[in-house]
Amino acid sequence: MVDIVFDGSVTTSQTSGIIGTTTNNNADAGSVGEYMSGQVVFASRIGITTATEKDIISISLTAGDWDVSGIAGFFGTGTTSVDMQSGWISSTSATAPDISLRVAGIYPTGARVLYASGAMGWQYGIPPTRMSLSATTTIYLSVRAVFSVSTLASYGSISARRVR
Repeated sequence: MVDIVFDGSVTTSQTSGIIGTTTNNNADAGSVGEYMSGQVVFASRIGITTATEKDIISISLTAGDWDVSGIAGFFGTGTTSVDMQSGWISSTSATAPDISLRVAGIYPTGARVLYASGAMGWQYGIPPTRMSLSATTTIYLSVRAVFSVSTLASYGSISARRVR
C-alpha cells in the first residue's frame, strides 16, 4: 500500500466520492457508515421511579461525527396514572437536558392512564442527534416519567451511524 500525502486542498468530484460498501456487509470500524446499536426489548423492560431520570441503554462511540437516534418506550399496569413521559439521547448519564432536547408526552388536563391489557403503552421516536466526539464516549438513551398509583417500566433502542 502506498501512502499519499496532500499539502493543499483536495476537491472531490461531483459524480463520485466516498465509496460505501456495495454488498450487505458492515462498514469497517472508523469508516464513514459504521453502525452501532443497542436495545432493551419490551420483555426485558426496566422499572423506573416517578420523577427520576433513568438510563435505559448505552453504547460506546469512538471519536468522530455520529448521528444518534432512538426509541423510548413506556409500559404501565392497568392502574398507572401518567402525567408526563420523556426520552432523550445524551453523553451525560441520567441527567435530563433542556426540554427542547427531549421528546415528551405531557398531559396537563389530567393524568393519563396506561392499560396493561393488550400490551398497550407509549413509544417516542427520538430524532437523530449530532454527536461530535473527540474521544471514545458513552452515549445514553435515558427516560423520565411522572406517574402515580402503580408501576411504570421502560424499554427502547439506540442506534448511531458515523457520518464522517
